[in-house]
Amino acid sequence: MSKVLIHDYEIYVKGVSKKIIYQFSDVHLNLSDELSSEEEKAETESRIENWHRVREKFAMRYGEPYGDDQKIEAEEHFENLLKTAHQDGDALIITGDVFDHLNEAHFRFFENRFVDLGIPYVYACGNHEYVDNIPSDTAMAMIKRPVQTLDLGDLVIMAFENSKRVITKEQIDALKTKLSEGKPIIVAMHVPIQAEHNEIHKKCSEYFRLNYDGCPAENLEFIDLIYKNADKIAAILAGHLHFLNVCELTHGLTQYVSTQGITGNINRIVIGE
Repeated sequence: MSKVLIHDYEIYVKGVSKKIIYQFSDVHLNLSDELSSEEEKAETESRIENWHRVREKFAMRYGEPYGDDQKIEAEEHFENLLKTAHQDGDALIITGDVFDHLNEAHFRFFENRFVDLGIPYVYACGNHEYVDNIPSDTAMAMIKRPVQTLDLGDLVIMAFENSKRVITKEQIDALKTKLSEGKPIIVAMHVPIQAEHNEIHKKCSEYFRLNYDGCPAENLEFIDLIYKNADKIAAILAGHLHFLNVCELTHGLTQYVSTQGITGNINRIVIGE
């Protein structure tokens, strides 16, 4: 468990009993199994080697640790992250790209591993999980849902599918409905919101933001709805960037972007009063 890098945050929310929420993203699992073809196994190995380079590049670029503990394989990191969340977590938020691509081995792994994680969770689809290509008759189809909701009694977690950097009217209406119910909400999604004053995020290409130039009007409506209800939204959680980024979006509302799970990073958020 020493290989897990835990990033601790505290969020005070009046009227919410103290809870521990874990968040991770961007593990980029590349798996094959006994049913995989030789071609699939070869592609898996190629992708694993590529991510050895890519994860190091991100870590070096953003000054994050990259020693022996970070160099273990993605699958081991994934299991360590889950074990960490199980220790004292009340819920788990996965903000996308657990898988690097789609293959039959990944569908089988999801069905065997995710049906019961042993902890309440939501899973916002990432861009590498190719939402349009997930078969509807697989267990992984759950991450295709426009909105996933996890009610923890005095706190609601909503995961929005925005892997293609698009928000829909259906999703906006779902958020409006939950806001009208009065419970504090954690909003989770893969692609983060770009805050004007977040200089490090501004240096990233438009591929890494929800409010990019020319984005659909619904994206901006969704963000405006969040900003106008900042007093009702406890936090925004996202992934995608591959570096740790915590930024106040508007007064009283902070976005927590988890860094890469493929190097063993996880956010632990203590929330409540």
